[in-house]
Amino acid sequence: MKLGTILLAFAAGVLVLPSAYAKQPRLVDASGFDVAGVKIGMDFEQAREAVAKHFNVAPGEIRSAKYSPPDCGGSDVAWRVKEITGAEHPFHFGYKKDNVELAVCFEPRLPVDKARPVTVVKVVYQIPKTKENAAAMREAALSKYGEPTYTKPSNPISEIEVGWCAKINTTFNDCTNPKKDQAKLFIPSILDGTTMILEDPRPGSAATQYLQELKDSKAKTKPKF
Repeated sequence: MKLGTILLAFAAGVLVLPSAYAKQPRLVDASGFDVAGVKIGMDFEQAREAVAKHFNVAPGEIRSAKYSPPDCGGSDVAWRVKEITGAEHPFHFGYKKDNVELAVCFEPRLPVDKARPVTVVKVVYQIPKTKENAAAMREAALSKYGEPTYTKPSNPISEIEVGWCAKINTTFNDCTNPKKDQAKLFIPSILDGTTMILEDPRPGSAATQYLQELKDSKAKTKPKF
């Protein structure tokens, strides 16, 4: 920047810095975060013990629900787990107490590990929907996880949205990624700011691809005319 330009900017009361000096978003691998002690990649027992420790209850109180929470998929996940591991395994559990509701979701682990057949791919933490709770959720998240990768301002019908990830979508100023190749932690405004979601779509995508490749391999036929 030339001296004359700088002097003119000061004279006008405004100094415009080059874009290289503009504040860059904090990019962070959210797979290193935990919600209620649960991290992406934990196996079923690790996750259950982490939740039990966090809420100070016996691990036996943390059980797979009879019906899959909406956040954890359903028969499609159960099918992937059975097809890849060769057996049925629980792929979700939940915990609810003192106005806190938690759901932990799993996908089959690849490479296949019979001792640890499933891996955490999603954690959903919810508290009652009030403006006070939304503010408390953001404050607690910022205190624990640090400066977010993005912040979306509130509007008349929703709360402020914040999120953490390694790759930001500059078009929408959030962590949405069509390639689904990263973990993200966020408090979506559409859910009134009182739900926190930690998720990583990569294990699920890998499981789907693995099964498709297995199907193609079995169907492979050499024509003999």
